[in-house]
Amino acid sequence: MKFRYTKFPFNPSPAFPTKISSLRPWLQTRIYDTNKKVCSPWFYALVDSGADFCLFQKSIGEFVGLSNITSGKKQELSGLGGSVVAYFHNIILEVGGYRHKCYAGFVDDSKLPINLLGQEGFFNLYEIKFDYSKKRFDLKKV
Repeated sequence: MKFRYTKFPFNPSPAFPTKISSLRPWLQTRIYDTNKKVCSPWFYALVDSGADFCLFQKSIGEFVGLSNITSGKKQELSGLGGSVVAYFHNIILEVGGYRHKCYAGFVDDSKLPINLLGQEGFFNLYEIKFDYSKKRFDLKKV
């Protein structure tokens, strides 16, 4: 399946004084509880090859019935934005018309401004081809 990059506003800066927008590979996504009885509304997640895991905002997990997010396996993660604590749960992830089991982390919404599709639970299950020159990316289940 082919997807278009999404255009986001960019505030000009001394480093990039004429840049007013940025393109990013966002993918419409939703999650289900493991019984496939409750699903979240559609939301967007960044396809992020630099993320080790799929990480979602805590409120999305609570929506599908993970009322006690902190009952999941705890893992401290660090990156450019500093460190966060994620609690991992088994869910069903739907992306690009495909559904699969995913062991994903949930992070307090104030600590995770965007949802991430990372290496484990996404990149290991799909062939992803980025074509920035055509402003699109392709997704194919492996």
